[in-house]
Order: sequence, then C-alpha cells, then structure tokens
Amino acid sequence: MIIPVTPSLIESARSRAASAAASWSPKVTSGRLNPDALFIGALGEIGWSEGHPDHVYLVEGNLDFDAVSSTGETLEIKTRTISVPPSTVDLEHRIPVRQRHQSCGWYLFTCVEFSGGSPVNIHLLGWITKVRFWSTAVILRDGELNGNMIVRGDSAFIRTSLLDSEA
Repeated sequence: MIIPVTPSLIESARSRAASAAASWSPKVTSGRLNPDALFIGALGEIGWSEGHPDHVYLVEGNLDFDAVSSTGETLEIKTRTISVPPSTVDLEHRIPVRQRHQSCGWYLFTCVEFSGGSPVNIHLLGWITKVRFWSTAVILRDGELNGNMIVRGDSAFIRTSLLDSEA
C-alpha cells in the first residue's frame, strides 16, 4: 500500500517527532537523539495509521511500541528511507540487537520514498511477529560485512520477501 505524503501529513509527523523528542531523556537515548530520524519514523507511523485507520492506533511517549492494533496487539513500526520505489528491489530491514528487549508483539515495516530531498510516498511493506523476526533474521555483529556495507552496531536483518503483507 502506498500513502502519498501531503503537507498535513508532514506537519503531523513533525509534531509527533517533536513530542517524542520532548518525552525521551538523554539517558534512554544515550545522547543519540536524531531529529531527522524521529521525523522519518513519525512519517512511517502515521502512514500505517492512515493506511489502516480501523486497525492501527498510535500511542505517545512509549519506548517499547508505537501503536496498538484493534485487537490489542502492540506494534513497533520500523521505517527506512529509499530513493526508488520498493517494488523494484527486495529491501533489507535492520533492527539493532539492543532493541530486542522492546515489549512489542509485532514489527511493521515501512519506507519513506524521497525525491528531490522531500518525502513523496510512504510504502507499507509488511509485518512479522517479534518472535518470528528474531528466529528468522540474520544477526550480524558490529564491524562485520553485510554485502559491501560495514555493520554499525550489532543488528538483525530481514528482507521484505520474508514479511507478511496484503499483496
């Protein structure tokens, strides 16, 4: 599912990112609070809420999950940026191993497509239970090679093709 990025969606994401930044303490974030990353994450979170308004309800100020489903499941929404539509490639998604403790039941994956430096589309890619993610994902340690990239921080990787989706 593709959600076009509108000026009102951008404003909502900026507001959500600012709220998140204000509620997180430097101790929790280890001083690595990145406003751009918060904005991108907020776009992905709002995208899922807009795409599934009867099933995905956003929450504020929770470090373990971003939303709750209509059935009460806790949802952590993971967002990355891209410059080409995801239908042309089997994207790889990363979750830092240090986030494994989050008390969510599901991971929802999305990407924000940029063109000319601005977000244009939010692509809702798929979902996977937390248990299935950690039993399926490939874990690479800090400094290991992942293709032609060096992994920064112990991380778990999974491809879009391994996620459940509406397609």
